[in-house]
Amino acid sequence: MGDVSIIARRLEGGTRVQYGWSGNGGYFRSVGAKLIAWYQAPQNVEYLFGLGQLKHIGKPGSENGGEP
Repeated sequence: MGDVSIIARRLEGGTRVQYGWSGNGGYFRSVGAKLIAWYQAPQNVEYLFGLGQLKHIGKPGSENGGEP
């Protein structure tokens, strides 16, 4: 049995929220640390949410292969 993790962000204007499932095992050491390491810049956050629902969060571009 895994721990489901959800990621969310407040959209411009502050009254709406966008969220999505980011996979099982949603511990800080597995999901939170990756978000901090790879998705701090606003353009990277846009990119991440543009991917849709995620089974695992990886480095930007990893959905194309060649990255863990």
